[in-house]
Amino acid sequence: MIQISPAKLKKAEKKKLLTNLPHYDIILFTSRFAVQYFFEILKEEHYPLPRLREKTFAAIGRETAQELVEQRIRNVLTAPEETSQGLFKAMLKRVNLQGKRILFPRSSLPNPYLKERLTAQGSRVEELTIYRNTKPAKRPLPKKDIGQVLFTSPSTARNFLKDYGAIPREWRILSRGPKTSEYLKKAGYSHIQKMDVINGVPDAWRPAEAPVKK
Repeated sequence: MIQISPAKLKKAEKKKLLTNLPHYDIILFTSRFAVQYFFEILKEEHYPLPRLREKTFAAIGRETAQELVEQRIRNVLTAPEETSQGLFKAMLKRVNLQGKRILFPRSSLPNPYLKERLTAQGSRVEELTIYRNTKPAKRPLPKKDIGQVLFTSPSTARNFLKDYGAIPREWRILSRGPKTSEYLKKAGYSHIQKMDVINGVPDAWRPAEAPVKK
């Protein structure tokens, strides 16, 4: 329910990125797409990637961390709980955040949680919109029987409701991340099963009643 595309950085933005890159202590990623598009820019600009390997990288989960490994980045901090809250806890435990300069390449629809928490710890967080998260054209739902739906972000839930009006009552609603669950609850769906990933494994599916819209 989302469409991902690279952001078009202006020359001045690219120049600023390359100039400031040596001065960041931590580079933070909350999506594999951010990793992909960030390194695409560096390669297009012929930036010497070995210079990055001494930096600390923070990744929200295993998929994002794996993208960094594929770029030959080894010093990656991850969290057992693959949420913004989990990553912040891991960073707070393992890094002295006071005075750290952090680059945060992100989507056009950011979750402000990490920047707010890191700033409160004395870090200087600089965000860079590296890719765009937009709503694709409406598509027909699959004709085969559907028993459940998984929403991985508030935007996926919002786009679904905009296109189809409501989530069918008989569907089991699965939600990844507290912000997604919060959005669905505000939309009137109270019976939601959390599917946050912990240590690479989704939460156990708990029996739930058929979701009923208030």
